Amino acid sequence: MGDLTDGHVRTVPVDRVEGRMRLEPTELGRLFKIPDLQVHSAPGDKSDGTGGSGGSGLTTGGVLLLTGTMPGKTPTKPAPVSVMW
Repeated sequence: MGDLTDGHVRTVPVDRVEGRMRLEPTELGRLFKIPDLQVHSAPGDKSDGTGGSGGSGLTTGGVLLLTGTMPGKTPTKPAPVSVMW
């Protein structure tokens, strides 16, 4: 382990590698050319909680809501658009 932390080991055999990346909304907006991009967690589950079929929507756990004004060539003022991802 000491050789690994000291930088003496050039290769390490592995079976699996995991990684994560965090993007700030402003950086994501620059990437997609949407300067007013906002990122929020999506609204909660719309079911009524009774376990029956009376709910009014789908479960949205783990989903993001992206809102911003899409760039375009329309002559009218563009309206904000929201997308669940």
